Order: sequence, then C-alpha cells, then structure tokens
Amino acid sequence: MDKDTLLQYFDRHYIPRRDMLPRIPLGINPDEFWKELQSRRRAKSSTLPIHGPTGSPYWYVTTEHMVEASETIVKELMANDEVFFHGPPMIAPLEEVFYTSFVEGSPMTMQAAMEYLEGGEEPRNIEEQMIVNNRGALGFASANLYHPVDEEFIKMLTLILTQNMDDGGREYRTSDWVSIPSMMGESYELPTAISIPDRMRELTTYLGDPLIHPLMKAAVAHAWILAARPFPEGNERLARLLSSVILVRFGYSFLGEISLSELVAKNGYPYYNAIANILRKENEGDLTYFLEYYLLLLAQAVDERRHRKLNTDTDNSAIELEMARIPLIATNVPDLNHPAEKAEKTKQNSPAKRPRQKAKPARDAIEESLAAEGFVSLFDDDAAEGENQPPEGGENRWSGDEKVREKLMTIISRNARLLPDFARVLIRFLDEGKFIFTVKDIEPMVEFDATKVNKAVYQLREKGIIETIGKTDTYALYTFSCGELSDSDYSANMIRCLNDLANGSQSMKDKRIGTMLLGHLRQGYITIHDYEETGDGNRWAEDMKLAEQMGFVRRISKERCNILCDAQPCFEMLDNGQKRRARLMYETFGEDSFSLEMVVATLDYSSSTASAYLHQFTLLRILDCKKEDVTLYQFLVNPKEHPEVFDSVA
Repeated sequence: MDKDTLLQYFDRHYIPRRDMLPRIPLGINPDEFWKELQSRRRAKSSTLPIHGPTGSPYWYVTTEHMVEASETIVKELMANDEVFFHGPPMIAPLEEVFYTSFVEGSPMTMQAAMEYLEGGEEPRNIEEQMIVNNRGALGFASANLYHPVDEEFIKMLTLILTQNMDDGGREYRTSDWVSIPSMMGESYELPTAISIPDRMRELTTYLGDPLIHPLMKAAVAHAWILAARPFPEGNERLARLLSSVILVRFGYSFLGEISLSELVAKNGYPYYNAIANILRKENEGDLTYFLEYYLLLLAQAVDERRHRKLNTDTDNSAIELEMARIPLIATNVPDLNHPAEKAEKTKQNSPAKRPRQKAKPARDAIEESLAAEGFVSLFDDDAAEGENQPPEGGENRWSGDEKVREKLMTIISRNARLLPDFARVLIRFLDEGKFIFTVKDIEPMVEFDATKVNKAVYQLREKGIIETIGKTDTYALYTFSCGELSDSDYSANMIRCLNDLANGSQSMKDKRIGTMLLGHLRQGYITIHDYEETGDGNRWAEDMKLAEQMGFVRRISKERCNILCDAQPCFEMLDNGQKRRARLMYETFGEDSFSLEMVVATLDYSSSTASAYLHQFTLLRILDCKKEDVTLYQFLVNPKEHPEVFDSVA
C-alpha cells in the first residue's frame, strides 16, 4: 500500500494517532507518517481565536463528514422555514432533563425522574437536585433565549445547573486540576485557573462574531467547555445546554425536539472518545475530533426527528380509523376513558400530594443574580401563604387494606375480562395475607398469556393498587396494614446488624439508619413521615437506598419501605457509580489485601472519599477487614461469582 493511498484514506477518516497505528502497514514508520499527516492537516486547518493550556490556539479541519452532516441539518432547516411556532421555540424536550444527568452516571430512572417532577417536592438527594437544576436551567434558557451568549449568561446557566451541589455556583474554578472520569489513567492538561476569565472572553467574542457559521459556534462552544472545564461543577451539562441554546437561537428549532443527551446515552463511547481526543496532549489542541462527532450527532438528531414524526403520523392515522368505527355516545353518560372524566376520577381516587416547600436561600440568591443582570426570572410566584396546605396528620397514608380492597371491588364491578380477573386474584392474596407477588404467581390463576398479564399489571400499578419493588417483575399490594410484630419475628442477625449500626461511632448516617429501623420493628415498615417527625426528611431517600442495599428494607413506594425479617445484602440494588468503584478496586487489587493509603495512592481518591467508599463496601459485605489487621481490606466477592457487583471487569 503506497503512502498516497493512506493519506487519502486519512483525509476521509479523521483519526487520531493512537487509532492510526492499526491502519498502517508495518513497512511505514508511524512517527514519520504521523508528522506528515499532521502537517497535511495543519495546512488545511482553521485557527480559532481561543487559546489552549499551552498558550497555543485551538484549531480544526473542516472534514468531508462535517460538510455532509451540515447539509443534512441545513436541508431540514429549509424544510421547516414555513412552520409557524406558537410561542418561543423549545431548547430541548423534557427528556433532556433526565438524560443529561443519566449521561453523567446518575442512577435515577426515567420513570422515577418524571414521577418526581410531577410530585412537586423539594429534592431529597443529589439525583433529584440535578433533575430540578436541569429543568430550571432549561426554563431560564428559554425565558432568556435572545439574551447575548456572553460571560454573564454562561455563568447564570452554571449557577442554576449547580445550585445546592458541592462546588456549585457561578464562579470559575480555582484549581488547575479537575477530575475527568473519561480520562481515568491518562494524563491531560487544562488551561490554568488564572487564565479562565480571559479564555472565556475569547469564547464569547467568537460566539458574537456574525461571520462565523452558527453550526461551528455551537460545536466549538460545546468542545471548549469540555476541553477547558471552566467551572468546578456541571461542565458537561453546561456544554450540552449551551450548544443547544446557540442552535435554537439561529433557527435550528427542530433540533429542540430531540434530546441530544438521549442520543449520547444510547451510544456513549464515541462521545467520551471524542472528549478524550481533544484533551490528549498528543493531539496538540486539535478540536476536529469532537467537532466532527458533534455535527454527526446533530445529523443523527435530524434523522431521529423524521423517524418519530413518521411514526406519530402513522399512529394518529390508525387512531382516527379506529375512532371512525365507534358510534357516538350519549352526552349525559360519563365516559371514564375521556381525558376530562379520567382526570377527575384520578383526582378523586389519588392521595393528596405534599405541596412544594420553599427553598428560599437558594432561590433568593439566584433571583438576585437574575435581577442584577437583567434576566427574566425562571420562578413562578409562590402560592399565597397557607394556601393548599394538607390536612394535619398522615395526609399521604393509605387507610389500609380496605382502601386497596375498595379499588379492587370497583374494578370487578365493571363489565370487562382482564382486570376483574386480576382483581379477584389480588383480593384472594389480601385474604391470605400475601402482599408480595410476581407475574409468575398470577399466570396460573388467570387464562391469559404473559403479554396480557404484564399489561394488566402495568394498569394496576398506574391505578395505585400495586407497586414495583426490587426487580421489575416483583410487586406488592400498596397497603400499610402489616399488623404489629415482635422482636421474635426478626432474625438474630438482623437485630445484631441494626444494633451495630445504631451503636457505631464511624458514621452519623449509620447510627440514624440503625436507630430509625430499630424504633419501627414492631410496626414492620418505615415511612418518610417517620423521618420528617425527627427533622430528617431530607435524608430519607439516601438512607433507605443504603438500607435497601444492605438488605434491611424493601422499597414499596417513594414514601414507604417494609422492614425485612433478615438482613441479606442486595447486590442488584447497587448503582452504576458503586459498580464502577468496585471494578476499579478489583482491577487494581484483585484478591490481595490492601489499605486505605493504597487506595488513595493508586486511584486518585482523597483520603476522606476513599475512607467513605471502603466503609460502605464493608457494610454491604463487598469488602471485609482482615482479622489480624483491621486497617487492611480484602474482597469477599469476585466478578465470576458476583457479576452484579461490577460494571464489566477487564
């Protein structure tokens, strides 16, 4: 293979040096070829007026793939020129609120995120706080869409994205080093903290240049935030949101209908690989690797939008054809499937939700910053004092078995097949004291296949009769009637574990979990209201997450957990972050014993962070202290026998 053929190949495929090596034959010197290729690229490159960590400007090449992607996007813009938008265009769909956190490792599910947003409650953990912040930042961006994308605008986006989070705020980072998970084990260099204000002004000047193509502005803004990491927290979410704002401002409104973070989540490797390539020193400030990826992602978003629109049109046609076959009904007969009637019935049968409590300090600080900079507020006026307050005492509690039984009897009284059959089975479970069941328990008792069984289970869950617990195929009747229990109903191991937590001295969280669960053993369950009575309502979610992982409780709903009779760690409940840390530790130490100091030295964790991780893994019986030396740890599990603990061990 001659060198010219190779050079033509690499003109079409913009590949970094480390990916180039497998693609050249052994007869060609890779160092010499790379120099020639870089020289060829630099000759065709455009230099950006923004400087990198070494003081040299960033640069890029306009590749064939970038041109082709831009043609796809521009054609879609032309096709949408005649579309009339009611109100300001959308920056991103609501799904972006979830997916932009999911991309960064949040264990919260889409369903949980949407349910939380609908509940209107104050955040009780970092995942819920991120969801609130993401939605607030989207609202702010929409309300101030035509404000110049200047330094203050970017700072305000960051302030809202990171409020109430560690290291959150609008100020630039003060450290020259930022931990970047996708660069684990690789060296990289960022612009110095002292240079960030100047670099940010270079970026905003570039974004304000009317002669720069809007697609390049969005791509460069996204890439620079990822390469410079100007803030201590929230940089990746900021990069995705800022680039979307730029696109919508210049008329690419149709891209606001697709969540770019969702596309990233479906195939994360190219995203993180593109980030790594603009951070690696060997690539010398070449942003092409990310710019090309980003424009191809936008072209993919265009194709995704077309596909969804086609499916929607097809679905609507099918619905209209089906409606044409149904006769009209008398207007004096309430149609329980009609949206208005259905909403009213849901309102009557649903327990009241707690009103959102005000978080005045954070809101006041943001409101002051908004007002000072002339931005539109993103907060609605608060309700009048005392308005819509819940009744005193257990406003969210079910009245017990009878509430569930009443709902089931209502279903049975209707003239239908599937749900009434299920309702009869569930009443039978109630009579037998069987509150937890699986789909397999139901199947032999009804004459329907698994698909119909799952559909019925879904409807019963939506009606608030059953709740998903543990694995997705396990359910519980939503009832608080457990009867009074005694200590003899719990194993000696369970009592010992809870007492060890309650009397321990290492963590206030441990003491709180142990004390709260011991205090509710006779009740058999614990609720968020029990936590609120002690002033710890905001710690409920995180405490119960750990308690569920340790095997002390099983979550029945967002506000209630049943206390189990014996303690057995539930590895299936580990989140992605825990699995990743377990993998890193196992890859580093394997079956050998290791110390806190060794973890700090090899995994770049601070001493306090490493200590917290080791303590948590000890509680979960993933690690154990050596009997002869309690400062040494050793794995009790391994990837072969317990793959659920690790996120793919090399």
